[in-house]
Amino acid sequence: MAKANLAVWKQIDLLTLEQAACFWAGVEPPPVPDKILLGEAAARLVQLRQAAASGNLGGVRAQWLNLKDPANPVQVPPNTQVRRGHLKAFAKSIGERPGFLAD
Repeated sequence: MAKANLAVWKQIDLLTLEQAACFWAGVEPPPVPDKILLGEAAARLVQLRQAAASGNLGGVRAQWLNLKDPANPVQVPPNTQVRRGHLKAFAKSIGERPGFLAD
């Protein structure tokens, strides 16, 4: 994946979890939604989905129960969106300051 051009995305307030995960990892989001992410971007997406499901990522409602999979009881839809302010608060809560959220 190409390095993220953050200047282009700086004014966008509402991002999908996938876009946020890519920017957190420093790479450009894929042009096609739901493309399989690799490396740090994939790990960040898992982190953000888990935070959304547990309620630790504000502004995201995880009301999609998956009773068939007890190991993963809450499913966060792929195109779930979150505002920059909520991402900043989450990053601060885990002691991180990702570059794409810098003012």
